[in-house]
Amino acid sequence: MFPSLKVDGMEQLPTQVAQVINNYFLNILGNLNIQVVKNNNFISLLKKHYPPMQAIPVTEGEIRGIINSMKPKNSSGYDGISTKILELCGSQISKPLAFIIDKSIKTGVFPEHLKYAVITPLHKTGDVSDMANYRPISLLPVFSKIFEKAMHSRLNQHLQINNILGAEQYGFRKGLSTEQATYSLTNNTLMAWNKKIHGGVFCDLTKAFDCVNHDILIAKLEHYGIQGVTLNWFKSYLIDRKQRTKISVNENQTHYSTWETVKQGVPQGSVLGQLFFIMYINDLPMSVTQGSKAILFADDTSVLVTDQNNTRFTQKMNLALTSLDQWFTANQLVLILQKQM
Repeated sequence: MFPSLKVDGMEQLPTQVAQVINNYFLNILGNLNIQVVKNNNFISLLKKHYPPMQAIPVTEGEIRGIINSMKPKNSSGYDGISTKILELCGSQISKPLAFIIDKSIKTGVFPEHLKYAVITPLHKTGDVSDMANYRPISLLPVFSKIFEKAMHSRLNQHLQINNILGAEQYGFRKGLSTEQATYSLTNNTLMAWNKKIHGGVFCDLTKAFDCVNHDILIAKLEHYGIQGVTLNWFKSYLIDRKQRTKISVNENQTHYSTWETVKQGVPQGSVLGQLFFIMYINDLPMSVTQGSKAILFADDTSVLVTDQNNTRFTQKMNLALTSLDQWFTANQLVLILQKQM
């Protein structure tokens, strides 16, 4: 049974919980007191331009492969279609679906009805009556994920061919893992110890995925070579997305909030969301490279600073802290710093 929540000290009935939580998830920027900075200088941190992403036709075999790779589940989005149903008719719909997805990419339009997400709140830790202790689990239409997987493979290929993603990022990348990120951090720390003077800045990014600014993300996609119709497709994918929150009191009683428009963040539970995020923070290491070493695993960010000279070390550490603050302010993300010497 889902617990009642407290809002301004008042306990909310189960019928009100869905709407209250949905509004909370939609207003993350306001909840965190993030000020939207207009005409900020985030783009000045992007120093290199990349060649345009190449168009690759969508084939029937590709779509059949995507459908076959999906785990058959009974859960479904708001449309009631599950991957288990899709598996049963995959061979019949692969060809027309390939035509539709190819048409979508070539015209730069993502279907409106695939932008609806049903959110289930998942308790993380702490007081169960505090909505700040919940994170959104998003259930999208299964056809949305097929569209996304087709575009994800093309975007990822573009990133790899042009070596766009920084070597400092270990998260959400094939062939890289938390173990490799941990090894890199540990190895660099041990090397720093040998130099006598060392320190680290460990960044806690608060609700980073939910705070991604769409305009900044689009500008960065364009900088990385996503242009023309393809860029329009990503714009179409991001804007006017809808979500409602689902609360199950028991097996026979479910409550829903109204559908509301999502104005920021990468879609939770989506295929493209993780890749969007690491592209969003891809330029972070470049802003702190002078005299420091950044290591990232998704939104977990560590910056190591070393120097045998105490004065130079202090200067480097202050420069790293200033650079981090400037980058997070420009990119409208909330940063909590943990400085260790």
